[in-house]
Amino acid sequence: MNLLDKIKSDKPQTTTGVQYYKPEVDIYEDENSLKLYFDIPGSDKDKLNIKVEKDILTLIAETENFIPPKAKSVTAEFRYGHYNRSFTLPDYIDENKISAKYKNGVLELSLPKVEAVKPRQVLVQTN
Repeated sequence: MNLLDKIKSDKPQTTTGVQYYKPEVDIYEDENSLKLYFDIPGSDKDKLNIKVEKDILTLIAETENFIPPKAKSVTAEFRYGHYNRSFTLPDYIDENKISAKYKNGVLELSLPKVEAVKPRQVLVQTN
């Protein structure tokens, strides 16, 4: 699946006996980069694993269910557990410059484009 292909599924996938949810993603592009935004509430930095291997970007995350002390769950709409999502990176992404930020339950990945594909202005000279 190409990075820009949008595949939606609410059903968890099962891999090696563990159920994985696909986190929803918003993807934006400008002339310098692609930005990916994942909603992963209830996780923390230490439970986010992002790797790039052979042009495949993979996100694995874990969240924990929070139930207040001395309370029982009446309804639970948030998904807690394991998340997994992979993308095939286009060849115009500079894999060595990918960066990530996690704040308020949102993971932002910045995928810079290689210099060769960025638009540039050509100066016209007169001589």
